[in-house]
Amino acid sequence: MLKTSTSSISYLIYCLLSMACIEFAFAAKPQLLSRVIDGDTLVLTGGEVVRLLGVNSPEVARYRKPGDPGGLQAKKYLQNLTMNQSIYLEYDEELMDKYGRTLAQVFLEGGLHVNAELLRQGMATLSIHPPNLKYAHRLLAEQRYAEQHKLGVWSLPSHQLQLATSKVLSQTKGWGRFSGRVREIKYSKKGAKLYLAERCYIWISRSNYAYFPQLDEMLGQDIEVRAWVRKWGNEWSMRVLHPSQLVLSLS
Repeated sequence: MLKTSTSSISYLIYCLLSMACIEFAFAAKPQLLSRVIDGDTLVLTGGEVVRLLGVNSPEVARYRKPGDPGGLQAKKYLQNLTMNQSIYLEYDEELMDKYGRTLAQVFLEGGLHVNAELLRQGMATLSIHPPNLKYAHRLLAEQRYAEQHKLGVWSLPSHQLQLATSKVLSQTKGWGRFSGRVREIKYSKKGAKLYLAERCYIWISRSNYAYFPQLDEMLGQDIEVRAWVRKWGNEWSMRVLHPSQLVLSLS
């Protein structure tokens, strides 16, 4: 009963927010698409490359590198959703990323929020990069809906929760979900390491401390982290930029 009620409320909020976006959509300049690169990147008719904010879809095969599970499905979904339609861009604090791509929230003429829809259908995972925080709460709600209903990527083995150990992290290529108890927090001039296991830690940069005002209270907490894994020396790092990447246990 609770799941049904929560889903209904989530859907109602989704519809109301979509309606609110219509006013913005008609105020912005319409754009036409040339092609879709993957599940989170578009190319406009003038050649401008647009990277959708707040989402990350599985990679598609390119440059002789194999694609990720769900990558082709996400690309096809975005193509079906946006091609041959006018789209509207809404910007955040940063206009471009380091690759020269335009960063934007994307809307269709009827007000549909494309970024949110990708998350709602499980075609992408949430990827908030401060200071770009527009629609962060809404995007998180849409991801929760997809996750609860095991839609899209949430049904794939690559997106299932694993215990954070050096063996597991060493076998992970890219993004993953990991659990553990914060056994130690080490601070340095550059940031904080929250150790979940031997040689396995969550990394939070000092520049992002403002988003984690109760960092010390995580000590001893059971936690889930959603992040990209990187080997750093003889340890494994999971970089966290925003609290949406962490799920604290309620037990």
